[in-house]
Amino acid sequence: MPEKSKLTATVRKETGKEVAGRLRKNGMLPAVVYGHKKASIPLTIDLKQLKHLIKGEKSEHKLFDLSIEGNGGPTEKTVMIKELQIDPAKRHYLHVDFFEVAMDEEVTISILIKLTGEAEGVKIGGVLQQVRRELEIRCLPSHIPDSLEFDVSLLNIGDSVHLKDLQLPSGVKVLEDVDLTIATVLSPTIEKEVEEEVPEEAEEEKAAAEEGEEKKVDEEKKAAEGDKEEKKKKD
Repeated sequence: MPEKSKLTATVRKETGKEVAGRLRKNGMLPAVVYGHKKASIPLTIDLKQLKHLIKGEKSEHKLFDLSIEGNGGPTEKTVMIKELQIDPAKRHYLHVDFFEVAMDEEVTISILIKLTGEAEGVKIGGVLQQVRRELEIRCLPSHIPDSLEFDVSLLNIGDSVHLKDLQLPSGVKVLEDVDLTIATVLSPTIEKEVEEEVPEEAEEEKAAAEEGEEKKVDEEKKAAEGDKEEKKKKD
């Protein structure tokens, strides 16, 4: 079961861009929490605390015990991050959306696929190509895995790994085609052979062109000599 982290928040009574900008300048982050058939609640959270809790982890997979102060007392909710907005240029956190979950209800999330080991085909010059890096799954919050792993050590050139080859943890369901290709070992590239053949083809084309040019010159020469002979006869 994923470990739950404790996070505190305060109900935010003011909204808007100016309010959000002021909060970020003071080390706070605007947030919102919502859930199935529940009204959303604007929040304010401590930016440093959030960064510390999700450091080095995939934030969408993490469970939080969210303690909300305000509106008559603290309220406890189990939540996950639905969306974390980040400034694309400065990489600053802008806003975070939390989604309330029930521990007895399944959630749908994307999980990383990690390939381990060195394929036999790679050892003899092949190239391991990972076609899919994430997989959509559905499970209870307590069954969310950190990632899905597959050992590619036995793969030779031409072999592939499909979704049906992965061993899924208990309680995890996949939402995609079981024949989906995850990774494959490709044959070595033949760029060098092609590069060596190109000059030979170019030489043949050049020789043919020169031969054609010589024939053209000979024909023009013969035609000119014929015209001279014809002229002499007339004279």
